[in-house]
Amino acid sequence: MMKSGRTKSKDGTEIAFWTGGDGPPLVLVHGITSTHLTFDELVPHLTPHRTVTVYDRRGRGSSGDAPGPYQFEAEFDDLLAVLDAVGSTSIDVFAHSFGAYIVIGASERDQSGRIGRMVFYSPGFGDTYPEETLREIDDLVAAGDKDKALRVLLMDIIGMPAEEVDFMRQSPAWAARIESVHTVARECRADQDFSLDESRLGSIEASVLVISGGTNPANKQAVASRLASLMPNARLLMLPGEGHVAHHTAPGRLTEAVLEFTGNPG
Repeated sequence: MMKSGRTKSKDGTEIAFWTGGDGPPLVLVHGITSTHLTFDELVPHLTPHRTVTVYDRRGRGSSGDAPGPYQFEAEFDDLLAVLDAVGSTSIDVFAHSFGAYIVIGASERDQSGRIGRMVFYSPGFGDTYPEETLREIDDLVAAGDKDKALRVLLMDIIGMPAEEVDFMRQSPAWAARIESVHTVARECRADQDFSLDESRLGSIEASVLVISGGTNPANKQAVASRLASLMPNARLLMLPGEGHVAHHTAPGRLTEAVLEFTGNPG
């Protein structure tokens, strides 16, 4: 049973989170389109070993949103606010896809060393997003065809094969993704405009595990390899046969990798 809570980010935006399990703390950060519900298949594998906290990123689910233009950097403060609510001095963090970017940004702002080890699965950021495709997504959302808008994102931008998307559509989390699809274009544009200072990644001293699915597209594989190479205490792990959403398709295997890296208390 996950216990719900709320915290306020630096700009006053309320962020909803849920905590449950037993053991050292582990915070999960979701990617584009999803809410904390995307981790519903993964959490039961982790909670016997970790006290797990999941949260809804701003603009979706039970969390609030700030008025005015979307500021991607505010998401760094959102994660730090969740870490404050967790309250431990050293907290491991797992991030999927776009969530890895948020963890990296938060770790650069973290002055107290709260972030411990970091695990990134299929990190995705720094892509080029065709404006015509983003406009198509915006138009589909405005027309009420959110399902198609989400499929355009996953297949035409992220590069997921149709069969993997069809598998995702069977998950109960698909409905939450549909309701969050209005945030997609703004985050893609923010990602495209935000420059990750690769030279600063060399100063991140935390232990980092970057995991990539073996069937991921070449651009996803390249991002994972590049990210692992830029941080001094990072290593790359491949999950053969998995794509972009192993937390859905292979939650047990993904949990084994996370626990092996972060330490399994039993």
